[in-house]
Amino acid sequence: MIEKVLWVDAGASLRDELVTVLGEMEAELLEAKDATRALALVESHAPDLVVTGLGAEGRRAFDRLRADHPHVPVVPKTREHAEYAG
Repeated sequence: MIEKVLWVDAGASLRDELVTVLGEMEAELLEAKDATRALALVESHAPDLVVTGLGAEGRRAFDRLRADHPHVPVVPKTREHAEYAG
């Protein structure tokens, strides 16, 4: 069961949709606007899943998390994926 999700993105374009889905799952949302903060949150809060936007900071976080924390699932998210899935 997913209890904690880390959202990494400098913008808030998909945040509202993620909050809605996580609310339905009763999961906690952690947020980071940059890769440095994302890594700190992964180390201190051990999220079950990380969702990153694909802006510059999201990509940086994606790359660093995959390299430094390969056991943590990281999912890149864009509005195009949301529209395709919905």
